[in-house]
Amino acid sequence: MLNLCIGLSYSFISVVFFGSWFVLVKERNPRDGLFAQWMMYNGMMIFGLGLLICEGTDARFYPMSALGGGAWGLGIGPGYLVPDVVNCLGNFIIGYYGLLGTNRVRHESSGSPSWASC
Repeated sequence: MLNLCIGLSYSFISVVFFGSWFVLVKERNPRDGLFAQWMMYNGMMIFGLGLLICEGTDARFYPMSALGGGAWGLGIGPGYLVPDVVNCLGNFIIGYYGLLGTNRVRHESSGSPSWASC
């Protein structure tokens, strides 16, 4: 029962801190968000290392876990890339040629199809 209470309290703390982090980002202009994500992941890493030091657990390296994480990381890139490229190209072709009942996208000044929306 004690382990359940500890686990639920850690979950509650993570929900409060992780959810409240986005309030700070919403107040400012994060531009493309790359720096904000980098800082968020740095905070997670520093918190994890601090927790590891405070608990004093034995930090061991598990090579099969690292191999699995690396394989997952290599697989997730193409997993996101392929549908995103198909989505972008499909939307461009539909807008450029006016397929599926849509009107061709025209540039306001020249009347030619707009390449600026790519």
